[in-house]
Amino acid sequence: MRTGKGRMGTTTKKTIAIFRSNRRVYLSVALGVCVLFATAASASQPRPIGMVLDEADAMRSDANRSRFAELLEELNHRVAEASEEQSEQISYLNAYRTALAGSYKQAIAEAVDLFQRSKNADMRFRAAALALNGMAVQADYTGGLRQLESILPLVDQVKNIEVRRQGLGAGATLYNQVGQYELAIPLLEKIRQGGGLSPRTSCFTNYAELEALQGLGRFPEDGTADRYASKCEGNGEKLVAVFIRSFIARSLKAQGKIDEASRLLERLSREAHDIGYPAQISQVDSLLAEVRLLRHDLEGALRASASAVAAGEKTPTSAVSLVSAYKTQYQVAETRGDTIRALAAYKLYMQADKQNIDQVKAKELAYQIVRHETQQKAQQISLLSKQNEVLRLQQQVDKQSAQNSRLMVLLMLLVCGFVGYWAYKVKRVQISLKRWAETDALTQVSNRHSFSQTSRNALTDAARDGEEVAMVMFDLDHFKAINDRFGHGTGDWVLKEVAEVCRSFCRRVDQIGRLGGEEFAFLLRGYDARSAVRLSDDCRARLASIDTAPSGHSFVVTGSFGVTTTALSGYDLTRLLSHADNALYRAKREGRNRVYLYEPAAVSVESQFGEVMADNVVPLKAEPAAWA
Repeated sequence: MRTGKGRMGTTTKKTIAIFRSNRRVYLSVALGVCVLFATAASASQPRPIGMVLDEADAMRSDANRSRFAELLEELNHRVAEASEEQSEQISYLNAYRTALAGSYKQAIAEAVDLFQRSKNADMRFRAAALALNGMAVQADYTGGLRQLESILPLVDQVKNIEVRRQGLGAGATLYNQVGQYELAIPLLEKIRQGGGLSPRTSCFTNYAELEALQGLGRFPEDGTADRYASKCEGNGEKLVAVFIRSFIARSLKAQGKIDEASRLLERLSREAHDIGYPAQISQVDSLLAEVRLLRHDLEGALRASASAVAAGEKTPTSAVSLVSAYKTQYQVAETRGDTIRALAAYKLYMQADKQNIDQVKAKELAYQIVRHETQQKAQQISLLSKQNEVLRLQQQVDKQSAQNSRLMVLLMLLVCGFVGYWAYKVKRVQISLKRWAETDALTQVSNRHSFSQTSRNALTDAARDGEEVAMVMFDLDHFKAINDRFGHGTGDWVLKEVAEVCRSFCRRVDQIGRLGGEEFAFLLRGYDARSAVRLSDDCRARLASIDTAPSGHSFVVTGSFGVTTTALSGYDLTRLLSHADNALYRAKREGRNRVYLYEPAAVSVESQFGEVMADNVVPLKAEPAAWA
């Protein structure tokens, strides 16, 4: 026993001695094992879903698209562990990713659904702003403006300042797209209130401001735009930076700095193609084509314009770029003496220009429709408020009727007075809306729809009575040059003055209307061809004598007139307008500032304008044009 015990004691002592001599090694191994187990345990525990949401929200941009997709995929797998508020935020990010992928219809539907079911003011505001952006990209300006009207009252309820700024920025962008630049600037000023803008918000706000200033003809030339672009580029917003620099290039071109504009656009074209956003490619390359043409680089101009057309046909917001690209192609073909290609390109140019004008009109119409809807809603709310007040007074009368019947009668009379007053107000509003629907807002003469309707009625009466009627159409010469040189404010002044001149030539039985842009028409009852031509020539002379000094500029206003009568064209309004339009276009071709009478015996040919014109339309008088 003693011997065994001695052996065990000896073994234990040896083991302790070995451990002591190698304890550093053993401790290092143990520490490594602990770290390994801790790392494995940490890897098996995912980050809190709130942290993933915050990172995904910060990554939702073109510059971080792949990382944003990874984080959103993780969130969609973990949606079961999210709270109601977090679940709504995940839905918002999914809708945002859908929009980023270009599926705007689906993104709009998802955003509207979230707006309708969420009770959180911030989330409802974000969802509505996202839907608004999608509608703007889809050129659904009426829907976008309606959506904007629905979110602006929510601004003061939004607690998150960044969310509020995003919505205001979306509204400013939409106002820019529909040409309401004056309305965009106050929204941008609200975004900057309080300072502390995030780099991304600052970038988009600066871009929207420059777009509005360019639209108003007040684009800064002090290097501000270049600083804005550099900041956006430094924050990874290369798409916006290219857009801003395209504004700079357009400004350089307008200043005659063609070489400088060319160098900038060559670089921007490469960057735009790398980004791959069709609207941007179309905008940059159409401008590059213009500059190359000015430098007499015909092949380069054709390549750039072809690229602009290919990209512009993929997006509904590139009408202006398509007009520029087709015009460049026409000018190149004309310079080379290639008549066939020139005619084909000019036809495409005119079609694109018409589509662009139609789009501008559609934007203006959308704005007017939504503005009238808003006014009508305000009137309805006011009326309901008054009606509620009337009901309250009626209840008081009912309660006191037993005590004082005479007071009840008096109050009932008061109620009837209120109802009658507001019925009168409603009727006035209806009459006002009807007048707005029938009248051109700028010139206060009939719009095209109203002119067509009243003219058809007048032609029916005249045909029944055997009375001759004349149709006169005229178009202001080089009106675009007036707008480009002196600004749209001066152009609007000219249109108002022209409308006043036209009214002075019309009797109560005649019709006058603005058909669109700078084009007007008369329907003159009891006029034969000679009388209509004489009146047209007098009107042409009166236009040329308009004193432009009150506009702050000196220039001459002239117009080209086309005339036909029911004796020449019959009592069909469409035919009258078509024949008068043919004569007008002939007046344009023959040098402008003159009157032409349509002759039905002429052989019609298809002109380079894509219109059918009569070769034997006869000029009555010609004056030197104000703009060569």
